[in-house]
Amino acid sequence: MKNIKQILDTGWIGKGPKVTEFEAAWAKHLGCDPACVVSTSSCTVALFTAVKLLDIGPGDEVIIPTIHFVGAAQAVLSAGATQVFCDVDSRTLNTTAAYIMDRITSKTRAIILNHYGGVSCLMDEIMLLLEQWPGIYLIEDAACAPASTYNGQAVGMFGDIGCWSFDAMKIISTGDGGMMYILDRELADIARKQLYLGTSEGSGLTSDKARWWEFEVEIEGARRSVMNDIAAGVGLEQLKKLDDFIDRRLEIWAQYHKMLGGIVRLPDIGDLLGGNFPSAYFYWIQTPRRDELARYLKDNLIYTTFRYYPLHLAYKTGDYLPNAEKAARETLLLPLHCGLSDEDVEYICEKARAFFDG
Repeated sequence: MKNIKQILDTGWIGKGPKVTEFEAAWAKHLGCDPACVVSTSSCTVALFTAVKLLDIGPGDEVIIPTIHFVGAAQAVLSAGATQVFCDVDSRTLNTTAAYIMDRITSKTRAIILNHYGGVSCLMDEIMLLLEQWPGIYLIEDAACAPASTYNGQAVGMFGDIGCWSFDAMKIISTGDGGMMYILDRELADIARKQLYLGTSEGSGLTSDKARWWEFEVEIEGARRSVMNDIAAGVGLEQLKKLDDFIDRRLEIWAQYHKMLGGIVRLPDIGDLLGGNFPSAYFYWIQTPRRDELARYLKDNLIYTTFRYYPLHLAYKTGDYLPNAEKAARETLLLPLHCGLSDEDVEYICEKARAFFDG
């Protein structure tokens, strides 16, 4: 609150010095050049911007794991390109190099990965595949993975563009907001202009120009979709707490793993991760009785859900992607947030066990 009060006291609450500070702090968190980091008003905006930056359009195909947020698919459609959905591993709900390879054609221009629940895809295999297809761009949707690493590298920095979310439901929240890592610094500069209606950002009283009210429209821009200083101020404080947030989420993961073993199929995340670090955004279990279990838990005041409904089914493409369809029938996300106490988790697990024992 002190940080926000200081921002309000300045009288400047739009995009200003706090946004620059937050971008620099995020770059430090990732271990990259701040020139490659661009803030946005949401992760969805970041995805739309990424597709536009890479000049993807009519005649192009973009491969998307079918278990993915709908914003990725809409970003492709908005550019006039064709979305091509691929299957996922039924346990991790992440796609793999093999499933991507099944969908590559001569028209493929990009892949939009999803690191499901904050658990990284197997990036060494995917990057090896892309070495064989050098004309294909990689966009990483790391919305749920603000602290995830793979082989010591930050998730979101393997490809050409990475996108993170700070919406109301994410591990770090600024109310809404997003961040981009853009490997090509020239593209990063273009992104800043696109997000600001195609203009340079130096107009107004913040400019050092003698005729400070003048500005130039340098490129075709999208609607103004920039972060503001209030959101950035919240983000700076949230970023300081990120390690503690993740530690608590991992504690809850471990508690679920210990108490639910033997009654439902667990993601077995430890085996799948190897030595890599997750952000623990989702915790999921799998059972053929998923819908019955969800209703039972709801009757006991426990909210559960499933993310994300397969996009090939939502768009009625006619594809048959068996792993994703099986996962969509059997996967249930249990409550996972830092407000859960150990007693809360025990109650959830006790009710789940009672369902299967009944």
